[in-house]
Amino acid sequence: MNYIYDIMLNYCDKLYDFYEWNLEDELTHIRKIPLVKVSSDVLMDFRDFEVRVSDDFLQKIYNKTEIFGKQGIRVSKYSFLISDGKDIFALKLNDKGCVVKKSRLVVDEEVDSLEIVRNARHIDILYSKGKKNISDCFKTREEIKKEDYIYSELDRLVLKRDTEKLKYLYLECFNKKEDDESKIVSDIKNKLVTDFDNIYLDIYNFFKLTSIKNSH
Repeated sequence: MNYIYDIMLNYCDKLYDFYEWNLEDELTHIRKIPLVKVSSDVLMDFRDFEVRVSDDFLQKIYNKTEIFGKQGIRVSKYSFLISDGKDIFALKLNDKGCVVKKSRLVVDEEVDSLEIVRNARHIDILYSKGKKNISDCFKTREEIKKEDYIYSELDRLVLKRDTEKLKYLYLECFNKKEDDESKIVSDIKNKLVTDFDNIYLDIYNFFKLTSIKNSH
């Protein structure tokens, strides 16, 4: 099995490109990690679907990843890099063989690693494929964060039955008057789905501004 040495990873629930990494992210400094070369179809399965690998493959990568830590070198039980020679990312699995975290690489380390992939031999991975992951491929990490905040604030207003604030939001962001709380919430959520780019910042800024006012 081939290995890649001395790289930085940022394990998250989704694959974020390096330019979307945040300062508060907890980066992992890898000393050594297995590299698995697969077909493009297999790579896309691991990228886009919930995947569970076989016990046999788990044993092949068991404790093979080494991490630089404050107390010295430690191991990650089930981690590896997967690549088809064109794309590459890291996966972390649980004891059942299910993918739980993913990470892309820093740009220059990705380029160097893909060079190594060229000379690696293909490895067959036995795995089962579940449902497709929910994709936000057309939204940035920051947009997804703002969207989550908007939905949580909407749910909070509904729970508090703060109809006046919902009506105010509707008037400010849509320039319309509406008294029906359920219609307001439904219209806003539908608009976030059908016209996200043109509306989400107005709603987000509304919640932020009203939150600041309420704190004083």
